[in-house]
Amino acid sequence: MLATTVENRDFVAHPHILFSIMQSQAGTLAKAFLEGIMNSIDAGASKVDIKLTESQFIIQDNGKGFQSKEEVLNWFGQFGTPHEEGDATYGQYRMGRGQLMAFAHNAWRTGTFLMEVDIKKNGLTYQLSENLRNLPGCSITGTLYKQISLADIDDVLTELKELTQFAQIPVKVNGKLFSKPLSTITWDAETPDAYIKLQRTGSLLVYNLGVLVRSYDHYIFGCGGLIVSKTALKVNFARNDILTHQCSTWTRISAHLKSTNVSKITQKSFINDQERRFLSRQWAYGHISPDDFANFESWKVFTDASGKHHSLQSLRKYSVITSATESQSRTGARLQREGKAFVVSEETLQRFNASTVRELVELLFDGLRHPPAFTYVKFEDLALGCTETYQVLEPSTLSPAEQLVFNLLLSKHDKFFKWFSSGEVHSGQRDLRPGASDVALGWTDGSSYIVIDQSVLQKAVKKGEAGFFELLLLLVHEYCHDSADLESHAHDLVFYSKYHDIVQYKGGRLLELSRELATQFKKQAIKTGISIEDIISPRRTTLPLNTAKLSITEGRIAEGSLMAACPQLALF
Repeated sequence: MLATTVENRDFVAHPHILFSIMQSQAGTLAKAFLEGIMNSIDAGASKVDIKLTESQFIIQDNGKGFQSKEEVLNWFGQFGTPHEEGDATYGQYRMGRGQLMAFAHNAWRTGTFLMEVDIKKNGLTYQLSENLRNLPGCSITGTLYKQISLADIDDVLTELKELTQFAQIPVKVNGKLFSKPLSTITWDAETPDAYIKLQRTGSLLVYNLGVLVRSYDHYIFGCGGLIVSKTALKVNFARNDILTHQCSTWTRISAHLKSTNVSKITQKSFINDQERRFLSRQWAYGHISPDDFANFESWKVFTDASGKHHSLQSLRKYSVITSATESQSRTGARLQREGKAFVVSEETLQRFNASTVRELVELLFDGLRHPPAFTYVKFEDLALGCTETYQVLEPSTLSPAEQLVFNLLLSKHDKFFKWFSSGEVHSGQRDLRPGASDVALGWTDGSSYIVIDQSVLQKAVKKGEAGFFELLLLLVHEYCHDSADLESHAHDLVFYSKYHDIVQYKGGRLLELSRELATQFKKQAIKTGISIEDIISPRRTTLPLNTAKLSITEGRIAEGSLMAACPQLALF
């Protein structure tokens, strides 16, 4: 029997891993150039010039370069040689130069040396030439393995400008200065760790001693803007992320951002979705104490099924709480409108990382002195017997006043659509039909038809010009939907942007059109003998046989006869 032996062994890396690192850490050509710039700064350069064409690049600096063969062998030929404490601003692993080698055949000219690298042809073997004419600094000439277009060059330069805009030394690219002094920016705050400029929209860009290391989505810290660290951040191998659990500098910066932004956001009269998400995260993860903020209960971080935002004060008005999926949103909005429950949207659950509404309440209100006393009811139980009805009516079934409003709208439809479609991307003019629904003021398939609820026609009769204006706004709303909105009435940023721009910048013409309609209605009502006191017909609970009916129960559309009633309307 052999005797047991024990020995200590060192881990070793296969040569293939180095080749893989060279290629895989190179995300973009701009990022590879950034590595070259950081190497120049570490070499004591006071400037860097870059030239880029479709087939070649040159990076030239006036740093100390490689001053001996020993330095070439240890710092260029050997990857992973550790830096000594304080000998570099950015360098840690001496690996970054591999990114340049992944994109091109490299010729490094420095001092009396020339190092040529072609990993596509020669793998990990490089050619070293010595005793050349002395060249101060370092010049890297790269012949691209794959030529790029002029459009590609623009993309590279755009990215590189963002990456280097606060570089510690001047960086010129194709003759243009990309870097700028920190003094050109009006900073919101300056701490011992960083310069800080915050904005309410966009991403938060974090610069490690002036070069971009990463960006954060707005909701992470409740803001966008710029952070430029004064000392080096601890970053990962590829230098594209911060080692947050190891970097004490970043720990202090992030703590400052969160505390500052919680205070700022909660003092605003209106918060956007990103700020709402930020506050929700801070609350859910216990990073803030409700007792620290006098206006805590006024934070509108709870979104209901209709898309409206509410505060804790609003929630306290309800004794029952439930949640609805997107397909149940209209029924949910109806239940809440009738005061039967507060109906939480899926969006709110996701915002607080909760699976159920009970989990949401327990997560958020467990530590409150006076938590809301809710009764939890499943949405399906609360909505039992509650249906969503969508009815397409024949115009002849309307009251005389409603028919007059609808016919006037049809007469102005061409003029309306010409106004709506000017400068707008659209799916074409749609057929208009009157309808009746207990949950919707209007609905559309996004391309061929729009149905207007009878109540909107009645409102035009009652309110005159204001009612006609609301009718036209509804028409704008439905035309902004470019897909069917029966099952879900969700609105994305594209919808809101389009609706806002139309109403904000073209709303004057809409007001004029509503005045025309109101004036014509009044004249024709008098001319045809319609009595203003008797123009509102009772709400129809039954439909003519030739009228289609759609019912939605528990978020599912029942089969209907819309096509039979209106063959020119395609629902899907």
